[in-house]
Amino acid sequence: MKAENYDVVLAAVGAQPVKPPISGSDNPNVVFATEALMNADALGKEVVIIGGGEVGVEAGIHLARKGHNVTVIEMRDTLAADATLMHYRTMFEAAWEELDNFKYILKARCSAIKAKQVSYIDTDGKEQTINADSVVLSAGMKAKKAEALDFYGTADRFYMIGDCKKPADIQQTMRSAFSTASRI
Repeated sequence: MKAENYDVVLAAVGAQPVKPPISGSDNPNVVFATEALMNADALGKEVVIIGGGEVGVEAGIHLARKGHNVTVIEMRDTLAADATLMHYRTMFEAAWEELDNFKYILKARCSAIKAKQVSYIDTDGKEQTINADSVVLSAGMKAKKAEALDFYGTADRFYMIGDCKKPADIQQTMRSAFSTASRI
């Protein structure tokens, strides 16, 4: 790229899903939320989503609308706690309340994934299990900073934009790109 003599290089190489240190997270019935959103039909009927942030809830609503029985396991005391208030109220809260096949368990920590079930620790510290044909991991994203920095020095000006700088939602990512492009 340096030989092309570019004035500016924008690195937008994204982020990758985080695999939590849970026994069984490498099982064949386990996928990341990004894969589940694109391949909903490949999942079993009973789906457990580990991680009830904005992405996990969005995936859960999508899968429930596709006919799956979804249970979201979230460590915090609120679903989609990282969503903006407006997004939470208009998109999430009303949606999950109207779906009979969307359930959630709050203040719970997943402890193991097996072939047909997920174990978790409930608020009383007791281990519980739930049936799961498929398990969806939604435990966050990790910025691909090193991959983006491989492009550093290929032009007079270099910028990292979007998720490779810091994982974010689509609104934040678009604002990052717009702000950077406005300076060029």
